Amino acid sequence: MPRVQNRYEGVWKEEVTRFTINRNDILHLKNLYTLMHEWLVEHEYTESREDYKFPETYLLHREGPAGKEMWWRWRCEQSPLYGNKLWKFHLNIDCHVLTMKDVEVAIGGKKYKANQGEAEVQGSGVLLFDPDKMLDKGMFKDMKKLLYKRLWKQQYEMLKDDLRRDVFQFRDAIATFLTIETYLPEKEWPEFWPKRVPES
Repeated sequence: MPRVQNRYEGVWKEEVTRFTINRNDILHLKNLYTLMHEWLVEHEYTESREDYKFPETYLLHREGPAGKEMWWRWRCEQSPLYGNKLWKFHLNIDCHVLTMKDVEVAIGGKKYKANQGEAEVQGSGVLLFDPDKMLDKGMFKDMKKLLYKRLWKQQYEMLKDDLRRDVFQFRDAIATFLTIETYLPEKEWPEFWPKRVPES
């Protein structure tokens, strides 16, 4: 009989932060998808831009009378310290699009193709301790938690801050694109909608 197993079963980990962004408005879904994809490539949460190497674990696309519904799930990871396998960042992203329809919008007298509907992006940052269980094989097996909580405590706190910053930058890149107020002093990406200029 098959056994269902959580991918974190038996792994020591800590969820550092999570976020949810929801927008029900006119947006450009393809550009949102591309922005998220390219951010993860640029920040090395995936090894390649190629689709077959990208960590998309689930994709659903169906159409109904109310519009398109889409789900996609990305499970990205990064080794924060080069050559050190004792730490790993996981960035888990779940996206859900509802009642999405194709529309045309007029900006500055020109028509552009866009989408109208509801999009929700949920993300979480997880810090993994010894994901390959290297310390379980040697004499440090019984001292593993002590090593992480005492000897490597400063490194642990630094990596938690790095992961939290990455998750917030990813969230703010999406929020800036969707014209939702952000809280970092700088914007992560340029806005999709140009600022309205006075009519001449």
